[in-house]
This record gives sequence, C-alpha cells and structure tokens, in this order.
Amino acid sequence: MKTAADLITVIPATNRDLENWVSRLDLETDYHQPERGRPRMFSRNNAFELGMIACLVRGGASPSSALAFTRAFVQDAKRRRLDAWRRWFVFPAGDLRRGINTSQFDPESEDIKSLNSITLSIVDVRKLIDDIEALFKATP
Repeated sequence: MKTAADLITVIPATNRDLENWVSRLDLETDYHQPERGRPRMFSRNNAFELGMIACLVRGGASPSSALAFTRAFVQDAKRRRLDAWRRWFVFPAGDLRRGINTSQFDPESEDIKSLNSITLSIVDVRKLIDDIEALFKATP
C-alpha cells in the first residue's frame, strides 16, 4: 500500500485531485478508509485507476467520462493482463469515444488521420503501467 504522496510521484495528479475523485466518483476499485489523523493508503489497483483517470483528465476529458473509459483498464489490472494494452492511447482532446490504442504513434498513419482532429491528446499507457509497477515493487 502507498500514500497519496507516493502516487503523485508517478501519476499526473495532486493530493487534492485524488481525494476529490475518491470521494465524488463511483470508482471501480475498493478504497481504504483512513483512521482519523492517518493518511489514506492506496493499492496497486487504486493506483492504476487513479493514474488513468488523471492522464485522461489532463488530456481534456471530464472526470466522469475518464472514469467510464478507465473501467476496462482496471478490470485488466485486476486480472494482471495489462500487457495486452498498447503503448499509446490517442484521442481528440476531450473526446474519449473516438480514441484509439496504438503501438506506434505516427501522425501520418491512417488511424491517426481518421481522428480528423487538429488537437490530439496522447497517453503513454505503457509508461504509466511501468511507473506504477516500479513504485509498488520498491521497498516502502
């Protein structure tokens, strides 16, 4: 288990973001309820869920639409099947419904051109996964 301070070293969020999402969104994973005066602790699966939400929100998605997209990611994390995810998730800024998963980001590819958008958001999914795995493998 890790603290929020640990998580924000590898995911693009603040302590306030994390607490806000935990208290306001109907998240997929179970969250530790801290005792008064103690920090909330986060599991590996919590980190994957909050990390993906943070990345998508930074790309222009609303927290609620980021949560909906993140559900499949969390299910794969629970089953330890994250190796099935491609390197990049690319979407027109704020529009997750038209996003694509790709192993290589090539602006000239037909997949990217099919998004028909001047402004794109890109999440390095593999880096997010690797950084969270490394954080949880590290000694406390």
